[in-house]
Amino acid sequence: MLDINELIAKHIEDCKALFPDWCEWSYIRELFVIPHYTNPTALKREFEKYMKCKDFYPFQRYIYWTPYDCGSMLMSDRKFLQIIYGLHHDSFEDSSKYKDANSETKNNIYEFLRCSMRAVIAVDCENSDVYKLYATLKNLNQDELDKIEKIYLYDDHHTTVGWRWLSNFTEIPVEHIVIDRVTERKSLVDIVMTAGVCQSHFAEGIDSFILVSSDSDFWGLITSLPNAKFLVMYEYENCGQAIKNALEEHDIYYCAIDDFCSGNVDGLKKRYYWNYRRSTCLTFYI
Repeated sequence: MLDINELIAKHIEDCKALFPDWCEWSYIRELFVIPHYTNPTALKREFEKYMKCKDFYPFQRYIYWTPYDCGSMLMSDRKFLQIIYGLHHDSFEDSSKYKDANSETKNNIYEFLRCSMRAVIAVDCENSDVYKLYATLKNLNQDELDKIEKIYLYDDHHTTVGWRWLSNFTEIPVEHIVIDRVTERKSLVDIVMTAGVCQSHFAEGIDSFILVSSDSDFWGLITSLPNAKFLVMYEYENCGQAIKNALEEHDIYYCAIDDFCSGNVDGLKKRYYWNYRRSTCLTFYI
């Protein structure tokens, strides 16, 4: 037992990369490393505690914790996180890290694509979150997404640079369109995006559009193209009820990108972080 504990303590840090960055690693690590394991008394005490409360351990397998009757600790990610955070008088509140959109939402998106001849995604980068969109794309069936020909990113210089790297994290071709401002106070993203969607429809024969934006101004675009099909993806905090009512009245499906599990965005966030650090260091050096 001493040798086993020594090996665990020596190599436990090698397992850190297997867990997402948003989960507190120290809480995970503590479950596997017995403090003062070189003291025979400590090991004996843990063994006696385990045998006495064996039914309170997950699948009756040993971990280092204060056992109590919590049901199945591993029943769900939500329950596991609540328990290990609670052991440290802490709480885990961001359910988007482990909770994904329901099957009805996903099936409606798939049905929209199946009924499309040619489909593209048009993104209002000023009114969308790159990480939430990435999470949405990652949590949808990639075979179903093959129907999407391209993602058009209509962007402004003032948005996050994370949009620049989205193309590296999706198999769908991405065209990043950065729009210059005529005056610093006025963005032209919505105008250029509207013109781009119209051009795609009339000149290129695109019949179906997934609009990613919470801006109600695009209702004018939707009603101006009666022969095109639309699906709208929005964010809860930026989208009013009026536009939702209008979409429902015209049988246009909409869903929130907030509903998709965001626990898989570490790769994109790390790319943003390291590129930001590198550019900052280069600027300082120059």
